[in-house]
Amino acid sequence: MLIPYKSGEAIIARSSLRFADSYPKDSRIVFGIDPAFSEKTESDSMAITICGHYGVEKYIIASYEMRGKEKNEETFVPFVESLYHKYQCSNIVIESNNGGLII
Repeated sequence: MLIPYKSGEAIIARSSLRFADSYPKDSRIVFGIDPAFSEKTESDSMAITICGHYGVEKYIIASYEMRGKEKNEETFVPFVESLYHKYQCSNIVIESNNGGLII
């Protein structure tokens, strides 16, 4: 699911996550996206994780989660597009089923 937590239950405790305050300017920015469009369960959250890659170094820049009614194409596509431009994304790694082809 590309998110380290679910409904307050941690796979990795939120307190263990360390987001980069800064990262090298020449970093390659990679989005990992799990585009689950089902509103059926909490386990179907949509997740976007943004990482910077610089040589062998990797930086967690941001992580977003969409649930319930906010999980729709009209919200998701513009949100990803705005992040794409904000972070000057190099690559998007996205699951091609369950809506991944819309990006």
